[in-house]
Amino acid sequence: MDRKRIVPCVGKLAGLCLLAGVLLAGLLFPATATMGALSNKLSDQVDSTLAMMLNTEPPLMTTVTDKDGTPIAYLYDQYRVRTPPDKISPHMKDALLAIEDRRFYDHHGVDGLATLRAAARNNASGSVEQGASTLTQQYVKNYLVHVLARTDKDAQHAAQEQSLTRKLREARIAVGLETALSKDEILGRYLDLVPFGSTIFGVAAAAQAYFGTTPDKLTVPQAAMLAGMVNSPTALDPEARPDKALQRRNLVIDAMVAGEKLTRDVADRHKATPLGLHEPVRPLRTGCVGAGPSYGFFCSFLVEYLTESGFNLEELKIGGYRLETTLDPKITEHAKKAVEAQAPKNTPGVANTMAVVRPGKDAHEVVALVANRDYGLKKEEFQTQFDLPSGVENKFGTGSVYKVFTAAAALEKGIGIDTV
Repeated sequence: MDRKRIVPCVGKLAGLCLLAGVLLAGLLFPATATMGALSNKLSDQVDSTLAMMLNTEPPLMTTVTDKDGTPIAYLYDQYRVRTPPDKISPHMKDALLAIEDRRFYDHHGVDGLATLRAAARNNASGSVEQGASTLTQQYVKNYLVHVLARTDKDAQHAAQEQSLTRKLREARIAVGLETALSKDEILGRYLDLVPFGSTIFGVAAAAQAYFGTTPDKLTVPQAAMLAGMVNSPTALDPEARPDKALQRRNLVIDAMVAGEKLTRDVADRHKATPLGLHEPVRPLRTGCVGAGPSYGFFCSFLVEYLTESGFNLEELKIGGYRLETTLDPKITEHAKKAVEAQAPKNTPGVANTMAVVRPGKDAHEVVALVANRDYGLKKEEFQTQFDLPSGVENKFGTGSVYKVFTAAAALEKGIGIDTV
């Protein structure tokens, strides 16, 4: 073996390790004047961000139900459902840690060994081939991008820029999180937060959208596909790029073997299976259009009522509320048939509507709002989003309706029905 060749390599590696060690120490414990000043500047940002991460929920989907509690519509900006860590399949956790952070339970937010390993590999290749961010650091970055900077493109860009300042901020917040939360809590929060393509966020939404199942029932191949997606949800979209998604899924399964979560025989059987996507792949439809042709008018009236009562529409989309309404499906069905029998939906220039109100001692309940036209966006199918049953833009005179009240008042005073 060539001794002259070995010595420079060892020296180079030692220097590289020293450099990586200094960088790691700087991330966690800034000591120089420059780093100390940077640390002081970031301290307030770190503390405030950490407090928000510990106490603020990410955007959650609001569910609208009928009187029996059956969902009729969903309102959201990010399709996400909060899921307790114990309701997530162990396969999902194993797959994620195998591919993203195998030493998750060994480090305290920042992984020194991973930093050195990534530095060595990237130096050897001359490019950035491997990152060193722990799962906790990834959680911080995703929170900054998808929660705090959700509606601010400039802030999103700043949260993803390749800079020492950003890395330092992420690392210090990650260490703070590891002090305040258990590992299982961080893992659960991560799986609730990260995007899985389009408007799909969190493992519960991903399990439903891609496989039509719940997060506790995810199989090894399903969990491996989802775990593989967090690296790049768009590039690894299983519907648009099934070959890449399959290749990535199988890479995750191999990583589970390396992490001793699967045997090779079992892994090979899983790798031989297709992706098995739920058809069609899509998240639950957001807004009142998703309520369908019969319930859309009721949903629209509800949203209008709530916003006029002081609720912010944005808050409804991110608050994770459960709005239990008075809508009666059976009455709605009969009312819908009645208005369509009098005027079919394709009748030109005619909007036949019906509102059914159930009287009560303390309050009256709106149980149905329907029209002969369907609620929706497809004009060619005679759909509309105009609030036909409840809209007040076109005011009509009360006309003969007053005759009923006049007659009732007369009868109450003892005036006969044959009195002129």
